[in-house]
Amino acid sequence: LQLETARGFLRLALIQGVPAFPNFGEPKLAGENLDRAEPIFRSLATQGIAAGETGLARTEAYRALWLAHSEGKPDEALKAVGRAEQALERVPVDQRDWEWMQARRVTRLAALERGDLQMESDAIEAAGRKLEADINDWPREKRGGYEERFDRAMAENYRAVVDQNRSGTGEKPDTALLRQSLNRRSEE
Repeated sequence: LQLETARGFLRLALIQGVPAFPNFGEPKLAGENLDRAEPIFRSLATQGIAAGETGLARTEAYRALWLAHSEGKPDEALKAVGRAEQALERVPVDQRDWEWMQARRVTRLAALERGDLQMESDAIEAAGRKLEADINDWPREKRGGYEERFDRAMAENYRAVVDQNRSGTGEKPDTALLRQSLNRRSEE
């Protein structure tokens, strides 16, 4: 019951105002519900319940998005990404299910978004590489579908952002990436 309650608060926060997802534009309420979900997930995690750690990771990833976009607090957002990554690491390997993988996806998104807002190209590149590498861990039935296409497109988009960020620095743009993207569009 506690797990479902915490998941409910998390879902409510997402709907109310977690940036990067469709929402009602109510970030204050979203933040309040993230604050409600977190101690419940933390309590479950301290009891050794893997779903508690997974929920805590997702809460912190949503919090990072909220802090970066709604609150304009990039340093706190970076700390929230770190807490999400730590929670993910505490889940035993044999208990890393699709929910865990989804929490990791949101954590990668939060790192990408925060890096983008701060124009930190190295951080964007690192998170994008992790996002694509994570796909290799997915169950066979999840491969090749919407989630994989979405994540690969997101990683490609952020590579283009990095390329654009660097274009004014004198660094050479990644023309191979541009050609790859253009070729993909001409095949569709």
